[in-house]
Amino acid sequence: MLNNKSIIKYGFYSYLFLLAFLSLFIGGANAEENIIHKLSLTDSGFFLHVAAYFVASVLGVLVMAEKGLTKIIFILVAIFFYGYFLEIVQYFHPYRTFNINDVLANGVGIVIYFLIFFYIKA
Repeated sequence: MLNNKSIIKYGFYSYLFLLAFLSLFIGGANAEENIIHKLSLTDSGFFLHVAAYFVASVLGVLVMAEKGLTKIIFILVAIFFYGYFLEIVQYFHPYRTFNINDVLANGVGIVIYFLIFFYIKA
């Protein structure tokens, strides 16, 4: 039987899988017609990236919350590099492109969560 910690852990890993799926398989030649593009407030999707990696940070910290500050920082850095890795993979994808602004937006979402987390903890 699943406890709350297991549910959060599975939710976190499922969310990372969803990010990979959306990053690699949604879009392409007719990107303007898909739902993700329509949800974007800007053409670059900056705010979607910020929100997506903010949520990933929340879930990651919930998984690591009892492990201490070092583990929390580690998971946030790992989430950043996960997003960076997905952008690198997009470079080799025929219908996607590497965009440094997306990497920066991912980082902004993580930093916003980090600042809120420490403001609440203080």
